[in-house]
Amino acid sequence: MRSAVRSWLKLPKDTSIAFLHARAVDGGLGLPLLEHEIPLMKRARTARMAMSPDPVVRAMLETPAARKVLRARQTSLNGTVVATRQGLRSLLAQQLYSSVDGRGLAPAPQVPAQHQWVTAGDMTLNGHAYVGAIKIRGNLVATALRSARGRPHTDIRCDCCGRPEALSHILQSCPRTHASRIARHDKIVDLVISSAEKIGYSICREPAIPTPAGIRKPDLILVRDCDLTILDVTIVADNADLEQSHQDKQVYYDVPAIREWAQRRYEPRHIAFEALAMSWRGLLASRSAAALRRLGLSARFISLASAMALECGTWIVNHFRRSTFTIRSR
Repeated sequence: MRSAVRSWLKLPKDTSIAFLHARAVDGGLGLPLLEHEIPLMKRARTARMAMSPDPVVRAMLETPAARKVLRARQTSLNGTVVATRQGLRSLLAQQLYSSVDGRGLAPAPQVPAQHQWVTAGDMTLNGHAYVGAIKIRGNLVATALRSARGRPHTDIRCDCCGRPEALSHILQSCPRTHASRIARHDKIVDLVISSAEKIGYSICREPAIPTPAGIRKPDLILVRDCDLTILDVTIVADNADLEQSHQDKQVYYDVPAIREWAQRRYEPRHIAFEALAMSWRGLLASRSAAALRRLGLSARFISLASAMALECGTWIVNHFRRSTFTIRSR
């Protein structure tokens, strides 16, 4: 099974087993780990026979076959003993987050809705985009830094700026991909606009608001039923604190000058400051997801935003590989 999935998704041979078998809501692909799950399932089903109202069914627990299943109380994965399916899921998630490629997926369980696209089987992404999105999500794209594992003398420098060429560098900081990063941000903003307009919001995009600290331009102002929300989109590193990134955006825009400007222009009954903070792995801050749901946007929208950020990540990687732009040394 693992060999087939690696082939279909074009994953590298050193893809973590935990990434393949951890649940989608934990950041993995959710493939069943049959050699460990089947014994646990058999034991749980056999144990439930003891609660049957039928005395014949209860008597079956005294058979040698039933006693053998019940004695197999646990299984072992990489030296760690697990006794329940939930324990197995927790162990796989723990192993995923402790791996080099999986550590950035630790916030994954906080927003279950963002993983719907992984297992939905719908046309959220076409086949090519889905493969690319999975590789971005799992930090499985071939880069100079990843290819140098076990090769201590390999050059890992980016041919544009000389910094270590990791996937996070390509997606977040390399000067070569600056324009593509802006396009990724704008695609997420466009998605919010199109979805919000369908549910009745009036929208102002990137207004220039004067403040004592200078002009500030939030991405969106959304107005509906005398309620006004100022929303800003940010895509951060996978080791950033997503909740703090959300809060930082709120604090940056929630100042008296912006409140007064919004009150004069729209005369709203209520003003809220929110953010759509997510990592380049397509993981949203739980506070951002909650804010989107308060605005009336669906769980499917959250999944679509996650998938779109990852698809745009593949565009950024392709741009990086095609471009020959470099920074001239002085």
